[in-house]
Amino acid sequence: MYMLYCMLIFILCNIVVNAQTDNRYNESEKIYLHTDRDVYIQKDTIWIKGYLQNTCYTNRKDISKYIYAELFGDTLIKRIKIRDNGKGFSGYIPLSSNIPSGTYTLRSYTRNMQNFPEKYMFLKPVTIVGKSIPGNNSSFTGKSLDNNPEDFDLQFLPESGRYLSGKPAKIAFKAIGTDGLSEEVNIKLYNTKDSLIGEYKTVHKGMGFISLYNVDTSGYKAVATTTYGYIKKFSLPKPSIQGAMITLNNSGEKIIVKTYISKEIDSCSLIIRNGSEVLYSVPVKDETINLFYTKSLAAGVISAEIHSVSGDILAERLFYVKDNSIPILTMNCNKSKYYTRDCVELTYSLKDSTGNPLIGEFSISVIDKSLNTNKFDKVSIVEYYNLVSELNGYVEDPEYYFNDLDKNRERNLDILMMTQGWRFHTYGTNSFTREYGQTISGFTSGLLNKKSKNSNLMLFAPAINLLQAYQLNKQNNFIIENLDFPEGTKFLFGTSGKHGGQLYGIHINKEMFPEIKEEYITSIMGKRDEDIQISLISKGVISPADMEIQIEGLVVEAQAKERYKPKYNPSPLMHTFTRHQIREREELADFDEMPLTSYICSTFPNLYKNNGVIASGRATNFDGPQQPQLYVDGLRWNSTKLLDDYGYLVMDIENVAFLKGLEGSAFNTTDGVILITTRRGEGGVNYKASNVVDFTPLGYQKETQFYSPKYDTPESLKTPYKDFRNTIFWAPFVKTDNDGLAKIIFYTNDRSRGFLISAQGLTIDGRPINFDGEIRVSGISNPASKQP
Repeated sequence: MYMLYCMLIFILCNIVVNAQTDNRYNESEKIYLHTDRDVYIQKDTIWIKGYLQNTCYTNRKDISKYIYAELFGDTLIKRIKIRDNGKGFSGYIPLSSNIPSGTYTLRSYTRNMQNFPEKYMFLKPVTIVGKSIPGNNSSFTGKSLDNNPEDFDLQFLPESGRYLSGKPAKIAFKAIGTDGLSEEVNIKLYNTKDSLIGEYKTVHKGMGFISLYNVDTSGYKAVATTTYGYIKKFSLPKPSIQGAMITLNNSGEKIIVKTYISKEIDSCSLIIRNGSEVLYSVPVKDETINLFYTKSLAAGVISAEIHSVSGDILAERLFYVKDNSIPILTMNCNKSKYYTRDCVELTYSLKDSTGNPLIGEFSISVIDKSLNTNKFDKVSIVEYYNLVSELNGYVEDPEYYFNDLDKNRERNLDILMMTQGWRFHTYGTNSFTREYGQTISGFTSGLLNKKSKNSNLMLFAPAINLLQAYQLNKQNNFIIENLDFPEGTKFLFGTSGKHGGQLYGIHINKEMFPEIKEEYITSIMGKRDEDIQISLISKGVISPADMEIQIEGLVVEAQAKERYKPKYNPSPLMHTFTRHQIREREELADFDEMPLTSYICSTFPNLYKNNGVIASGRATNFDGPQQPQLYVDGLRWNSTKLLDDYGYLVMDIENVAFLKGLEGSAFNTTDGVILITTRRGEGGVNYKASNVVDFTPLGYQKETQFYSPKYDTPESLKTPYKDFRNTIFWAPFVKTDNDGLAKIIFYTNDRSRGFLISAQGLTIDGRPINFDGEIRVSGISNPASKQP
């Protein structure tokens, strides 16, 4: 009878508005990066395939032509720009031999995505393991955890943002430990008179909920106890006397929505929508009940909202509609057993849920099974596109919510919907447009930095055969669009007027990138990272022969220091140096995005920042710490502060040397001497006004193929070198044919006992594809290698 009543109200009250697009949400994109693995060793390469889509599926705008990928810890390690080569976005990030061990963040975005908060960008933790014995000497720093590891936080979240006095309500809660992960707790709920209302506990990943049948106006408080006995008190949000709220019941096939609206509010609507379109719009009043069938709704995260007549959102409740159309990718092997250096043929079949073949394009990674550390929750493209990218905050173990075998999955997924906020209420800034071509902009100036009039602009880039001249007339700003250039392309700009170029200057606008924020850093090199390192050593992934073994107590007689003469000598006195006194370009390359003053202070002993200048710990008098002398390109600068004022980064210099104490006596000082040779137009902009400027912007990365050896001849099977590849095979562009089939071929290495295989991609109509599998290797040498 109740269901009949619900259906009657639904029929009488619903005014259905299907596929009404809300253009406010149509401009953003979302991106997923598939990497060959999650754990790397120094000198490895991170192989990347990017998948980009419009967030709104009704948006017909072309997606951006370029994506950006960054690796950073507490500072930027590497930034690359990847161009769509017609098949997709494929790139790589090489790791240096001295990158500190720890957990880093891999971030990806487009220019368009910079209009939105950084949380909309793709973020993934990546572990990098060193070859040195674990210890406490790592230079990787990050955000430290709370001093009390037993402490936790408990958030109480009313079902649709608020709960009303005298009405029934559901309140979700989530407990989080000091490590940012879920905490299991037991809760006793009391009213303000200290009467026990009920006892509750977390049911999944620190989450649970409280049901109240008649909300007490005075409010509630709770006492929570962790599994290890730590007790903490909390106050729940105060109930509202007026407003609007939603209670929702999701049975999987039917959604029952009941609205509660106080009498002060008139003319409300219930809006059912996702990130792309309004699915239903229904006028509602207090205690109106609406019934929706999930088969009539789009799959994914859906929002039920109460809107006022002016369009304000008064209440919101998320729910999830299961996607029954996820493509199915299967794999068949050519053998049941493999030897070392053996040929592996894998055939993939892609079908829809009814068994029809599909055309899809995906990337495939095959890695050594020993690298499966399970340190972080792996997020497939299916989980990211359908769930994680739609929610705020970190979603623990997203794969669980797609496991139909767990009978509590739907209940726990619904609790997740109540504890994680929806992303689509954030509006973009429109500061950045979609990048279909590369752009360089700037302005020219006249005498004393006044606006130039009727100036000429000349542009020369020999690497891409570009030579152009422009007349700027009365405009001093310029934007050069639709360029297409790879990384390392140098541009030469010049400006002149009626009287030549001596009275004119040219300024190039610096590219804007998202800032690196401390809260992105997942962890520092700690116990878990050490466990991974020790595990990889024990499994032979890191060879003991490669380890830097530290032996204590060994006395070695000092030998004379070898002198070094740099190609570009930073000293006006043409010094020779010891290698510890100077850093050359190949050593600087790993820190290119770092502020130059920060690098100098971190790499040379006894230097630090003091009131904006570099100070020496060895040089102190009655006036306090003293600055070292500074020479740039042989000229004396009067303050190290100028390096920051001019915005110098490590990429702007060819080399830097530091002479401490008596080493700088030739300069008549013992306060130390900093010597710098700049890179003329390579890697940065000359920020001083000049009528000629060299500029090397960030170009797209040139394509590089992953190398996978072939053991297809008797000679190749008998080669003496050891094949210890960690990534066995990486194919960024695999496409199924009209029958839904695709085949790959690779060869096993000399060490692994098994391989993990990951395939991620999209069908031709944009549906995500995911496959995870494993094949075993006997570890026995290929019998063919023993044949004469």
